[in-house]
Amino acid sequence: TPDTQAYCASISACGKGKQWKMALRLLAEMQDRGEVPNTATYNACIDACARSGQWQKALRLLAVMPEHGAVPNAITYTTSITACGHNWLRALQLLAEMRARGIAGSTNTCNACINACAQAQQWQAALVLMAKMRDDGVE
Repeated sequence: TPDTQAYCASISACGKGKQWKMALRLLAEMQDRGEVPNTATYNACIDACARSGQWQKALRLLAVMPEHGAVPNAITYTTSITACGHNWLRALQLLAEMRARGIAGSTNTCNACINACAQAQQWQAALVLMAKMRDDGVE
């Protein structure tokens, strides 16, 4: 039977093919078979949803991860922020949530927020984020 690593790889492949429904089915199947999804598995599912424009599903996965013993990390948040697309306020909320949890963001995390602002034509917010990156020494 497939193990967690095999499920994670399959879910990741679904993401690359923008097959978010299949990724979620695999996650459910994995849990039904008693396999415990880890952070990487959830990250792969969130990415599959993000690549398919299913930001609400991606954020739902982020919300339920801890209930299943998976701890969100910087990759989780960066992918979730990317999933937000032009929903720049939600992207900024996720950035704040990540920081409140003591998770250090990366340049990729900040860039995802800036991209969300750009998609929503919120250039002022993008410039504030850039200045904050400089002040925080994010490289």
